[in-house]
Amino acid sequence: MLDGAQPQHLTANVSVSIAAELAEFRRHLAEVRGLSDSTCTVRLRQTYEFLVGHFGARPVQISTLTPSDIVRFVMRRTSGLAPATVKGIGISLRSYLLFKASGGSSTTALIAALPRVAQWRLSRVPEVLSSVEVKQLLKAFDRGSATGMRDYAMTRCLLDLGLRRVEVARLRLEDIDWRDGTLTIHGKGKRIDIVPLPRSTGSAISEYLQYGRPNTTRREVFVRHRPPLNAPANLDIVRNAVRNAAERCDLQERVRGTHVFRHTMACRMVQGGAPFKEIGDMLRHRSLDTTTIYAKVNLPALRRVALPWPGGRS
Repeated sequence: MLDGAQPQHLTANVSVSIAAELAEFRRHLAEVRGLSDSTCTVRLRQTYEFLVGHFGARPVQISTLTPSDIVRFVMRRTSGLAPATVKGIGISLRSYLLFKASGGSSTTALIAALPRVAQWRLSRVPEVLSSVEVKQLLKAFDRGSATGMRDYAMTRCLLDLGLRRVEVARLRLEDIDWRDGTLTIHGKGKRIDIVPLPRSTGSAISEYLQYGRPNTTRREVFVRHRPPLNAPANLDIVRNAVRNAAERCDLQERVRGTHVFRHTMACRMVQGGAPFKEIGDMLRHRSLDTTTIYAKVNLPALRRVALPWPGGRS
């Protein structure tokens, strides 16, 4: 959906009514709300699951929904998920119901039925990969194949630069300044940053461009290697590249998505003594408060300020 088109996998096997509903909702998110493509994709996918799960092949009629239907879907869909994911699904449904309310539907009771999720700031310690696990994962790519070169280069972008997967998918050939050794990042909220290009990342990208990237008119760095060809690698391709590699080296329980690489890079910087301002700049955080969660993984610093255990040696 990087080009703003309706995601085909959401409309290929659904009723005409649901397909039309998703198309209207997508226009609302993009044109009225002005949300990014990645946010639109997430909200559409979760709304799609709700509509298909409840209406199936029947026409979408919001007036037939009850608060119990909302609660039932959320409880079933979010079982075993982290609070942040549960909260995200609630936000998507609330966004859809508010969209319907703007068209005259009565959705106040339905919105009220959405559960509120407690998600305390800084309550969790970020999950990170050890240096051994990082080496294990990087060795899992077949760098003798074109697809392996691409997936390895994408993973280096995630790991070395802490990029989000949408930022990897958006990388264009003109974003790389080989002479100055920099990379232009198109981030959240149309933010643009220029960051240093590490040698390991640049080498992986260069290898892919020279020996793995198929002939294409696309300007994105990473492209599809399977039909439909002459198309950019989408968010799912970036995510599946690391998931598949993790399965090959038995790290699937440690690498469920791409965000663990941002945490790993940040924690590596913390433990190397980098100031939080530098880490926040590298992660492109808007507020330094967001970066402070990584203080929890600075174990040497925490030991220095920890109180002695009662009854233990001082």
